[in-house]
Amino acid sequence: MRSVFWRAIRNDGWEEVIKAVDALEALLKATLEMNEKAVAQMIQEVHMQSSSSLIYNNEISLSSVIALAYYSACRDYTLVRELPTGNGFADMVFLPKRTSLNPAWVVELKWDKTAEGAISQIKSKGYVSVLKEYKGNILLVGINYEKKSRKHQCRIEKVEM
Repeated sequence: MRSVFWRAIRNDGWEEVIKAVDALEALLKATLEMNEKAVAQMIQEVHMQSSSSLIYNNEISLSSVIALAYYSACRDYTLVRELPTGNGFADMVFLPKRTSLNPAWVVELKWDKTAEGAISQIKSKGYVSVLKEYKGNILLVGINYEKKSRKHQCRIEKVEM
């Protein structure tokens, strides 16, 4: 069914949709490959394209952009937003739908701080402890947005559970 859908939109002038889906797939691949620079750049592009200038500098807007940017991940992952962890809430957690799929990942967003600070918060607040039943690699993804420069940074670390 998917291949029929792709053939239909390719032959019917939906090039922009195809480009958008390809970009989402590239972002997912870059994240799983831990390519921090590419992830930051791609998120910045999605943020600029998808947010109104009235709400661009808004943490909720950024959170929505991240969820949109990783929309293609929903094929293989379940996205949980604001997952309670006992010591706070992990902004986003991507849980594999199949146990053979690796890794799970925890995303923390920061605003005018550092991507490293987001990773530190994941660790210090024990956000991965909620995944104690999960066996395998977990990616810690810290994303920071600098309001003044409108630049995004990303830091990705891998931990073994």
